[in-house]
This record gives sequence, structure tokens and C-alpha cells, in this order.
Amino acid sequence: MATANKKIILSLALALLGFLLLLPKARPIVRAEDAKGPDISKIKVVNVGSTSTVIAWKTDEPSDSTVNFGITKDFGVTRAPDPSVTDHVVMLQDLEPSTTYFFRVISSDAAGNQSISDGFTFTTTGNKPVPELQTVENQEQKAIAEKAISLIEKISDQTAMEVVSEKLQAASEGVATPPAILGVPDLDVGADTVTIKWETDREANSMVGLASEAQYKAGSDDPYSRHEGNQEEAVLTHTVTLTGLIPSTHYHYQITSQGKLGAAGKSPDRDFTTKSIIPQIYGVKLEKVEEDSATVSWQTQVPASAVVDYVNLLTKQTKSVGDPSFLIAHTIRVPDLKFKTPYQILIRARNQSGDEMLAQPISFITGKDEAPPKISQVNNESTLYPGADSKVQTLISWDTDEPASCQLYYGASTAMTDKDASTLPAEPNPTSKHVQVVTEFAPSTVYKFWIKCADKNKNESRSEDFVLFTPEKEKNIIDIIMENFQGTFGWVKNIGK
Repeated sequence: MATANKKIILSLALALLGFLLLLPKARPIVRAEDAKGPDISKIKVVNVGSTSTVIAWKTDEPSDSTVNFGITKDFGVTRAPDPSVTDHVVMLQDLEPSTTYFFRVISSDAAGNQSISDGFTFTTTGNKPVPELQTVENQEQKAIAEKAISLIEKISDQTAMEVVSEKLQAASEGVATPPAILGVPDLDVGADTVTIKWETDREANSMVGLASEAQYKAGSDDPYSRHEGNQEEAVLTHTVTLTGLIPSTHYHYQITSQGKLGAAGKSPDRDFTTKSIIPQIYGVKLEKVEEDSATVSWQTQVPASAVVDYVNLLTKQTKSVGDPSFLIAHTIRVPDLKFKTPYQILIRARNQSGDEMLAQPISFITGKDEAPPKISQVNNESTLYPGADSKVQTLISWDTDEPASCQLYYGASTAMTDKDASTLPAEPNPTSKHVQVVTEFAPSTVYKFWIKCADKNKNESRSEDFVLFTPEKEKNIIDIIMENFQGTFGWVKNIGK
């Protein structure tokens, strides 16, 4: 019976022990009057590594351990929840190498009173991993490069950075080979633009030097007047478009591609010629239709030569007439037509490069000419022949739109009419280009002149009135001396009177 009782007592004891083990740990006794947070002191950063570090501090009473940290002052959180320590140690992990972190520590006691320290910083050791260096096989060179990049990132002085940049460029020229330009560039040449495309064996920027034939400085260090492209890009396929070029102009160019390091790869000097602007025909007008001819006019926006093809619509015979001069305003007289016959004319304008534009055909039927000749391009030029009896010779010229006989009228009075005017004999033969020479004009005189013309059908026209001034007679040395004396001594003018 005693043995049974002992077993019962042992079972009860074990059950009680198990119950006690399941109870939560007792927390420190908190005084009701504790309203002050723990005093934080002796904050230390210890065991700084490339990816972790340890923050330690002390408090004057048991409390938990929290560290706010981050690469900016927007702190993250790492917490050790044990509230019963006064010596605090928190490890921060998964940090970035060679990076400055901000942090502060926080401790709360059992009563929930919290204290927060001032802000501090620490910088992890090691070098930041550079993804671009993963292809470097030489581990020693890779480590050196990572270290160099880490140090360069710490430079904040502009002058210091410029010096490092110059040294880096100089060192790279001895290590890096220039990008190779592959093949011949592909050009798309227009009248005022050119697009140049090329490829390189490694990534590089895209630049083009350009100069017209007149601006190209052969033999100089930089013979090109323009440099355009994308200085910052790094590509294998390059495209640069240059605008504002002059049509029908010869240009020199050179393409340049430079990688991130080392010298630039350059092509030899190459050239191209921009295209001419294709002439546009506008303002086409059938000026006059006669029994055996017709006159057509038009304009082009650029200088162009003119050709008119004309077809007899009854016989289908085709002929051509033209003007090889490169003009903007064009007038062509179509000759050798048949009276009362239908014709069709086709205008062709051609630029200096041979590019041609056609106008829409024009049809007409020849008939009786009732339109007078048109007088245009009236010019005059006077020449003074010095001597005792100074003479003025005046050349007067004009055009008519069809062969005509003309007569020149002139006089020294601006109020002069046909009846009062002097005239030269009428031209004996009809022509389209007219020249008359007048030798009767006096020096330093104003003259009025006009022209009358008549075609073979007696259709007459009269020009507007024109005014010309003949040159002033040159003074001899005696005249000049006398004028000077008269200006000084008024009585000189009475000598000989």
C-alpha cells in the first residue's frame, strides 16, 4: 500500500512540473512609477565588413535592441526583441560593399519607454560589384577594376575628376584598340540631305565630319567644317543624317566611331555630290497664237533649260525648239506652224544634273494674228567721249515677242509728243532683238524716249515712255581753276565782260 501511494505522489509531482514548464517566463517586475526610457550610451560600430557590420551600445536598464539603418536617412529596421539586456549587439546583414549607411539605435524597457539615439554613419568595406566586369576573365584585373571604380565614385571635386579622366584616357589608348569600321558606308543622298550608315566591330559612338569642296582644308589636322552625330551612344550599327546641304554640291566626309575607351576609328576621306532640285513648272501661259507660230511662257523654281515639243495633230509630225540657258522665267516661240491647224505642245524643263520635269500638254489651233508685238527688256547705256567738242553715244536695246520692225522716238522735253519728237529710221527687217544707236544727245541732259513696233500683219504696239540722263561733261584744268577763283573772288567772273 505504501508503494502505491509513492507512485501516485510521484505522478502528481511530474504533472505539476510539466504544468509549471508550460507557464510563460516571468517578466521583470515593473515599478508603476517608471516612465523614463533607458539611457543609451557607448554606441559603437564594430566588425565592419563588405556585406555586414555589428552595432553595439549600452543602456542603464534592461531593454530591447533595435537599429534603424539605410543608405538614406529613411531608415530601415533590424530588431533583437530580447528586452532584458543592457549590452546590446545587433548584426546588420546583406549590406552592399563600399557603401555608406545611416543608422540610429532604439531601445525600449519593459514599461514600453523608448529612447532613440542621434544619427550616425558607417561605410562598408570591399568594392561594389560591377555587372559589366563579369566578362573579365582575369580575376586580378577584375579586382583592380572594381577597386578603381570604387575609388572614382568617391571623387567629388571637379578638378580631381578631370585629372583622373585625362589619365584614364591616356592609359586606355595604350590598351584599347580603335573600333574597326566595317566595309564601305551606305549613303542616301538627296538635294539638301545625306544619310550615312556604317557598322563597327564593337560598340562605339557615331560621328561624321563634313565639308563642301570650297570649305575642305586638305592637309590640316581637321579639314572638316561640320561635325555631327551622336557622341554619347554605343552601338554596332550607326546612322547619321546631315541636313541643310546645298544642291548640286560636292562634299567631303569622314566617319568616326569611338568606344568608351581608347582612340577613335576613322574612315579615309570620302566624297559625294548632292542631287539637283528637280524643276517644277508652273504659270504656263499660251501668250500668242499666230498664223504660223505660237508663243508660250512659264516659270520654274530653280534655273532650268527649256525644250518645247510640238505635234501637228493632223500629220502627227513632231518637232522641237528650246533654249539651253538655265533660267527661271521662260518664253519660247514655236515656229513653222501651219495656218488653221491643230497642235499640241509639251514643255520640258531640265536642271543642270539632267533631271527633267514635264508639264501637262497644251492644245491650240493656229489662226489669224491680231495681237501686236510685245515690247520688253528695254535698256539704255550712254558713253561720253571727251574732247573739245564732247559727244555722247547712247545705245538703246529692247526685245519683242515676235519678229517686228520698230522705230525709236526721242526728245529733250518730257512733254514731247510723237509729232515733236526726233526719230531714227524704222528698222528695215523684222527681228526679235533690237538695238539703236543715238549720237545726237548732249552731255548732262535729260531725254525722253519711246518705241513703236509693228509685226508683219501690221499689228502695232507702243512702249511706255522712258527717261535717261546723259553723263556730265568732264571739266578741264582751266575750268576747275576758274571755278575755284570765282568761289574766292567774285569779281573773276566779270573778266572779259
